[in-house]
Amino acid sequence: MIHYRENIYHLFTYQILFQHLSLFHINYVCSKLWTKENELEQKISSLKYDMLKIDQKLRAVTGKQIQNGCDSVRKVLDSFKSRGGDEAKIAEQYYGTIIDNLTYRDDTSLAVDVTAGSRLFNHIVENENIATAILKEMNKQKLPGEINFMPLNRMDVPTVKYPREKTAVPMVSKLTYDSKYDKAMQFIFGRTLICANMDVASRLSRSSGLDCITLEGDKFSSKGVMSGGYFNPSKSRLHTFKTHTELTKQLKQYEQELLSLNKELDQIGTVINDTVSDMQKNETDKCKLKGSYDKINAELRLYREKLSNIERFRESNEQALNQCKISVEALRRTKESLESELDQELLSQLPVRDREEIKALDDDVQKLKKDNSEVVNIRVKLETLKDQLENLLTNNLKRRREALLKTLDEISLQQRQIVNKNAELKEIDDKIKQNNKKIESFGNKIEEFVEKTALERKELEERTKKMNILQYKINEVTELLEKFAMRRYMLEQKISKTEKDIEQLGTLPRENLYSKYAQMPSKDLFLELKKTNKKLKEFSHVNKKANDHYLSELEIKKKLLCEKLDLVKSEEKLNELISVIDQNKTDAILFTFKQISKYFKVIFKQLVPTGRASIVMQVKNPAEDESDTSDDNFTGIGIKASFIDAEVETKDINKLSGGQKSLLALALIFAIHKCDPAPFYLFDEIDQTLDSSYRRAVANMIHELSNQAQFITTTFSPEFLEHANKFYGVMTRDKVSYIGCVTKEAALNFIEGSPEGQD
Repeated sequence: MIHYRENIYHLFTYQILFQHLSLFHINYVCSKLWTKENELEQKISSLKYDMLKIDQKLRAVTGKQIQNGCDSVRKVLDSFKSRGGDEAKIAEQYYGTIIDNLTYRDDTSLAVDVTAGSRLFNHIVENENIATAILKEMNKQKLPGEINFMPLNRMDVPTVKYPREKTAVPMVSKLTYDSKYDKAMQFIFGRTLICANMDVASRLSRSSGLDCITLEGDKFSSKGVMSGGYFNPSKSRLHTFKTHTELTKQLKQYEQELLSLNKELDQIGTVINDTVSDMQKNETDKCKLKGSYDKINAELRLYREKLSNIERFRESNEQALNQCKISVEALRRTKESLESELDQELLSQLPVRDREEIKALDDDVQKLKKDNSEVVNIRVKLETLKDQLENLLTNNLKRRREALLKTLDEISLQQRQIVNKNAELKEIDDKIKQNNKKIESFGNKIEEFVEKTALERKELEERTKKMNILQYKINEVTELLEKFAMRRYMLEQKISKTEKDIEQLGTLPRENLYSKYAQMPSKDLFLELKKTNKKLKEFSHVNKKANDHYLSELEIKKKLLCEKLDLVKSEEKLNELISVIDQNKTDAILFTFKQISKYFKVIFKQLVPTGRASIVMQVKNPAEDESDTSDDNFTGIGIKASFIDAEVETKDINKLSGGQKSLLALALIFAIHKCDPAPFYLFDEIDQTLDSSYRRAVANMIHELSNQAQFITTTFSPEFLEHANKFYGVMTRDKVSYIGCVTKEAALNFIEGSPEGQD
């Protein structure tokens, strides 16, 4: 029975092992199928993207309204089929478009395309009632689009007599289609000939009254109109529709493969679930069997111990039995000898002394027998007690000792573990204390930094205010100077005019002429003037204006000297003011540079923990004295960075890659934001050249800074979506872009499914 249970237990073990191997094989097959499923999904995603592009191209070459009409007809037919009954019969009497029902040779595709044009997308129906029903349903569902129906029962196409020419063939003869659609095909292609060249086409179009076209697409109408020239094959309706059809078939094939693959995966999933269920059941049965097996083993061990005790007692009992047999045999012999002696009358023959001695010996024998029986009883009791004690020792005390030893081992192990845990706990406490001290020191440093930042910001604001005040004063002084210059110019004009008038008067005497001639009548003044002019004629050869010129030049010199002194004083004041303004400007530039440089290092360290970067002020002459901090010596700033290791020498920004330059530019923008925050920032695909680790670091930095400003980003990466609060998707519909609010899941799905997101 024990061996039977043991064999069953091992059988369950082997069965579970086999199930594990089967499950491993199934998982291997599943991994292959999942890989294939992933490849199919990628192909389907790529095909859908290609389908979207080719669909847009098809709408461009055929017209948006025509394609909208085709889509609307498909929706109506699907609706009819889902309803069943008479409406399903309506769907059966719709035969598709012209382009769906014909095949052609590749060399005639251009001629067919030019001949039919947009009529390739006319819809063939059995009768006008089918067309009316479809239109009513479209109007009911408010579906858009342009639809041209061709009811076969209402089409009356006259028979065309084609000319017998070796260089021209009817176009319908080069097309393959079902004879049921002959009227529709004849209506579109029946009056067109395919000609070998333009001369033949021109001649036959005039003589036969039919439209003629060459294989290159040059068309000659029977009405005398000619069209043609270069035709772009990529804009061919037939070529675009053929590509669209092939992509649709390929997409359906991949979707069917994906569907069958999903079914196979579902079946394998069911097998896995069944196998896991069987494994769990077998594990349960194995556990139950192991319990009973352990119980039977314990009972077997107990029986073996009892058997060993019995064997041990048997040996001692056999020895006692052999001794008893020997004693019995000796007693029997003694008895026989004694009985033989009893038959003889010895006592009467013995002397009295011997008889007394025999009597005493009999008494001693009886006493010894009694003592022997008592000793035997005591021995039996002692052996029983010994057996009980041995049984107690074997069954209880030894087991108890083993259990206690095992417990002591466990206790010692637990004590060692407790000692180790206490040591670890002590180390953790020490680390916690150290971390608390560091946190306190960091907190103090942060408080000091915050206070220092507040003071520096306050100082910056004060300096900015002073700078604004100085700028305001400069503007006022500039305005005053402009007013003074204008006034001076006007006064100079007046002075010049007055001087000219004085020059025209000539040299004036030094005496006060105004008081002398002020009260003189005009007649007397004219007489005096006449006398004076007469006297002046005597001095006609003398330069009369020389003295005037000299005096006027002296006056001008005095005025110019005064003006020079005023201008020198004004220049000194302006130079002092300009130097103060320049110094304030330089201080503001240096202070701003230091602030941005400090924040730039901190932010770059957060973005690239293993690197370092710094901003360097570039000057005109680096070899000059460093104390020259005038703004005229500044030419710009430079950036040096190391992305690999903090010990590696930093590189100039021109030696870095595009992604590294982008990261440095973002770090500089964030540093400027720290100094002078803007209300919002608009980033357009700033993560395009960044690695995934840098994208995540930039996204975390934007999230950290978003408490002070609003950040708007366009992205194709999922890292920027982790901390975003609002998501907007840009979609194109009918060549028009739309933007709308979407959920985070929809945004992630779009990014993971878009080609940019895959790249």
